[in-house]
Amino acid sequence: MASWSYPTAKIAGERFAFAYGAKGLPVTVVRLFTCYGPRLHSHGYATVIARFIGQALNGEPLTVHGDGRQARCFTYVEDAVRGLLLAADNAEAQGRIFNIGDTTETTILSLARLIRSLSRSSSEVKLVSYENPYGQCYEDIWRRVPDISRARLVLRFQPRMSLEGGLLRTLDWCRKHRAGTRVAPEGLGSGAAFA
Repeated sequence: MASWSYPTAKIAGERFAFAYGAKGLPVTVVRLFTCYGPRLHSHGYATVIARFIGQALNGEPLTVHGDGRQARCFTYVEDAVRGLLLAADNAEAQGRIFNIGDTTETTILSLARLIRSLSRSSSEVKLVSYENPYGQCYEDIWRRVPDISRARLVLRFQPRMSLEGGLLRTLDWCRKHRAGTRVAPEGLGSGAAFA
């Protein structure tokens, strides 16, 4: 149920924001889609990337839940910040909702393989069951792709950073700082709902 309460809570927050907007408060809603980049921490947002990087740099197996075919879109932090600033500085944005993200779909399995390759890690990519950390009733969201057509039209937003380029920058930061590369406990963002 946790995976379904997350979007419900976000929608409720948007409705409250627009209720204040009806009273005269300028409101723009921006939905960010799985942001990552330098300073990423293994217990924070976009945890699947942080977890895989931590596992790869520590020589541990990269653990992928299920068959790894669940698809996500990953947005580099600079693109996300640019989208936020475009929404904040545009009067046409008020009273509207914008999805800010990259629209390139990547499966969790291919993400694990890409991180292993870019990090030059000898770690194996290991498929594991959802059941152990999440229980028998867990349901993953199999595909999450943002529709950014409104952001393109109104804000002139377009993501610029490729996944490979963003991961290389993130890996470089993690190697230099060794922060955010601690592997989260089993069940926290290892390729499932936290992706």
